[in-house]
Amino acid sequence: MAGSVYVFIDNSNTFIQASHTLAALEDAGQWGAQRTTRQLTNARIDYGCLVRAMLKGRQLGGPPLLVGSRPPQNDTLWEKLKGQGLDIKVFDRNAKNKEKKVDTCIVVEVMRTLYTAGRDGCTVALVAGDGDYEPLAAEIDEKGWKFEVYFWRAGADALTLDHTFTYSIELDSMYKEFSFATTSEHSKGRPHLDVSAPELAHMKNEAVLQQIVLPITGVFGWWDWVGDTELKLFFRDAAQQKRALGWLQANHPNWEVFQSA
Repeated sequence: MAGSVYVFIDNSNTFIQASHTLAALEDAGQWGAQRTTRQLTNARIDYGCLVRAMLKGRQLGGPPLLVGSRPPQNDTLWEKLKGQGLDIKVFDRNAKNKEKKVDTCIVVEVMRTLYTAGRDGCTVALVAGDGDYEPLAAEIDEKGWKFEVYFWRAGADALTLDHTFTYSIELDSMYKEFSFATTSEHSKGRPHLDVSAPELAHMKNEAVLQQIVLPITGVFGWWDWVGDTELKLFFRDAAQQKRALGWLQANHPNWEVFQSA
C-alpha cells in the first residue's frame, strides 16, 4: 500500500562501526591496536528493534532485507536472524578477507523493489556503512519514492549521498532503542543492579532488551549474565541506576534486586 517502508540493512559495516560508536557514546571500552577509538566488547544489535525504530509506526512493505559477509563465527547469527522475519543474503569474503557483492546486492534489490512493488509514495529505508548511493537516490526520487539513509556518524565519510534526494538519520541519536552489550568488561566503577529471578532462565538477550531495558527510559542496555537466573545491569550514572531500580521494584516486585555502587 502507499506509504509503506521497504527496509534494507548493510550488516557488515554497520555492525563493525557499532562497537566503536557505542564505546564512544557510553564512554567505555578498550583501545584497539589498529584504531584510534575504543571498542565496546560484545556490542550487539537487535535487528527487530532497529527496524521498529526506523518505522516509527509506519507499515512494512515486505520483509526487511539484511545483507552481509559471512565470517565463520557468524554462521549461527544468520540462522537466528532468519527466525526474526528478516530476508537474509550472505556472501563469502574473498581470499584477502575483504567484503564483496554486498553493496551491489543492496542496489540490485532496491531497484527490483522500485519496479515490482507497483506502489507510489513509498519509502526506501537503508542502513548503510559505506558506499556511493547518489545514483540510487536519483532513481528512487524519479519513482516518486522517499529515500532514508541511516548510518553511524563515525562512518559518514565513507558514504556518498545526494542530500537533494536523501533524508539522512544518524543511528547515534537512537542507539538505545536497538543496541546493547553483554559483558562485564569495562564496567569497573559503574553503578549496577544485581537482579535475580527464576523468570530470567527463560529470557534471551533480545527479551532482556525488549522487556526490561527499553521500558526504562533513557537507559542503554548493558548487562552480564551470572548463571541462568541472575543479571548484572550496568549504568552510566547513579541517576539511571535509581530509575531502573524504581521500575524493577514497581513492575517485578517478586524479583530480588540489589543495588551496588
